Amino acid sequence: MSKSKVALKIKIISILTALVFFVVINHYLKASKAPIKQIAETPTLSTPTPTTTPTPVTAVVSTTVTVSPHDQPFLDTLKSEPTPDLSSLDVHQLSVPAYKQQYPRSCEESSLRMVLAYYGIQTGDMDIVKKVGYNPRPWDTKHNIWDDPNTMFVGNIDDPLKSGYGAFAPALAKAARTFGRSAQSYTLVSADFIATQIDQDHPVMVWGFFNSPPYVKYSWQTPQGKSVTAYRGEHVRVVVATLRAKDGTLVGFFLNDPLTGIGNEYWSANRLMKHMNMWGPLTNQVVVVQ
Repeated sequence: MSKSKVALKIKIISILTALVFFVVINHYLKASKAPIKQIAETPTLSTPTPTTTPTPVTAVVSTTVTVSPHDQPFLDTLKSEPTPDLSSLDVHQLSVPAYKQQYPRSCEESSLRMVLAYYGIQTGDMDIVKKVGYNPRPWDTKHNIWDDPNTMFVGNIDDPLKSGYGAFAPALAKAARTFGRSAQSYTLVSADFIATQIDQDHPVMVWGFFNSPPYVKYSWQTPQGKSVTAYRGEHVRVVVATLRAKDGTLVGFFLNDPLTGIGNEYWSANRLMKHMNMWGPLTNQVVVVQ
């Protein structure tokens, strides 16, 4: 090959090498500038999503629930007590089953259902409330007219979104009699009265209240013009046993609670009577079924 051709070939190779070098360098420079351009157009910093630190349960209770001096004595009677040593006591226990109420407001009916089952009668809360008297209608707050809990179940038993109340002892005693049992309602009874019924093998339905402060009274008129006084948190349980010291002194009772379906909850005689006497004859009501 002639020298001129070799020189030409070397020149071409040099030009191509320079061109490739230029392209590589240019690409590198563009690539090195791209992140800077991207950062300038789209900042990586953004506003953080607000977060809420979970509040401890104790803080929720302390900040959202305020117990007034009026309500505290009521709540004190609902504080559970440890069951005493039964080996040192004489216990007279009735075989009353513990049932959970079948509807949001059927504590009275469920309590009577327990008592009837003790006597061998099986039924349901709805069947019982029909015997109590049941014509569900809302409280006419405009005219302050509603029904009489002494003669029937007031309001709606199964829908918590509708207004409802319940029934008092006379209406439940009436219902018990429709099942062929002897039944009587009483007010302002003593612990000894209740204990005597249990010792004679008769379970006792007792009125009171559940954990629902504020505890207030309210009143309305029946369509017939009768004045009715009621109270918030009305509830019924069944006394199923007496606990006595060896010398015969009454110590306490076992109760079945339809709200929870738990049986044989221990109540000292003193606590039960304080509980029942909070609203006088309104809360101190009982039904004895024989």
